[in-house]
Amino acid sequence: MNYHREVHQGAVIERATNTLMIRNRFGETMRVEIDHNTRLPLGIVQNGDRVIVFGQRKGPNVVALGIRTAPSDMMPSPFDAPASSWSCRR
Repeated sequence: MNYHREVHQGAVIERATNTLMIRNRFGETMRVEIDHNTRLPLGIVQNGDRVIVFGQRKGPNVVALGIRTAPSDMMPSPFDAPASSWSCRR
């Protein structure tokens, strides 16, 4: 199993009771489904927060097993620059 495919990073662009919409560094928008089994971070996740979502992706949807807030220096925000300007550091 490729566990790295079960980890998704992005910035929250919309939130509702049982879903989050996040945009990743490639500009893709994903719908994150939250249910009673999802482990959530302490506090409230706000629009613009950077998050790491653990869960299986099926198309544009992710069924979240867990969500964590990410430090702002961990990944670029999709709002900071276009995806074409990002590069991977090694």
